[in-house]
Amino acid sequence: TRVPERDPWGLRAVAALLLVTAFAFSFGPSGGRIADGFSAHAACDAVPPRIDAWVTPPAYTGRPPVFLTSPALANPALADNGKQAASTFTVPEGSDVSLRVTGGSGEETLSYADANGNASTIEPTGQKADAAKPAAATPSTATPSTVRQFTGKLTTNGTLTLQSGNDELGNWAFAVIPDKPPQIRFVGEPKRAVNGSFELNYQIDDDYGAASAKADFALADPPAPNAHPLYG
Repeated sequence: TRVPERDPWGLRAVAALLLVTAFAFSFGPSGGRIADGFSAHAACDAVPPRIDAWVTPPAYTGRPPVFLTSPALANPALADNGKQAASTFTVPEGSDVSLRVTGGSGEETLSYADANGNASTIEPTGQKADAAKPAAATPSTATPSTVRQFTGKLTTNGTLTLQSGNDELGNWAFAVIPDKPPQIRFVGEPKRAVNGSFELNYQIDDDYGAASAKADFALADPPAPNAHPLYG
């Protein structure tokens, strides 16, 4: 057979030793089996979601949108538990809050709780029908193309919370500025101008400025005591 001549260094013994060692390791607590390659495994963890949130004040306020998330908050400013750091935003009453989740599990939920702790769920737009479908029996993996959009209106102080199952992904507190009705008052008494026209001075006060005003005039019935016409 001439094995000694072909293997003068005895490397065949090393190969046999490696084979025995690998066989023994496969039965240990850290070893695997050939059958593992044919076994089904649970799905990988969902892709970490990208969260974009912003508030759009009513157009008549003239205020720009307020962005609730930013690259500075997305990673470095995360709290120790990995959640978005809570922030308080002051916004006008009637503002629209929008939140978009890209990626993640696809089962994120959004709720808004007022100062008294009364919480209400904000349904994802365009996906109410999908939410009513039963969950699949087998686990599914989310892809970065999974997008969930939420939209709600802010009318009271409260906290917006985004969750995925029992995990909280972020929360934002809002201080809502009440929208007071406009006030109008006369400045001085109505009078006749030098050119003979009717002169009426008034002042309008509003949180965000008045766009227009309309006045209706009618004769008092009966006329006030000692009333006199402005003309003639």
